[in-house]
Amino acid sequence: MLDRKAAERSAHLAGLQSFARGAGLHEVSVVEIYEAERERLSAGARITRYVGVLAEKRARDRLRETARARTSRSQH
Repeated sequence: MLDRKAAERSAHLAGLQSFARGAGLHEVSVVEIYEAERERLSAGARITRYVGVLAEKRARDRLRETARARTSRSQH
């Protein structure tokens, strides 16, 4: 069970790191955002099966917002 969770976490982080590189964002912040979302979601979860998927989605959403903010600042 622990190996499966570690593999899932690794896969989510790899996808997010690739996304961050494409968006020109720091990969360290990706890990921090993902872990924060995962921790927040896990805290109140009774069913944890999809916590990783939801954490990845929320992390991507936050990273997109960061990328948009950077783009709009650089255009002004």
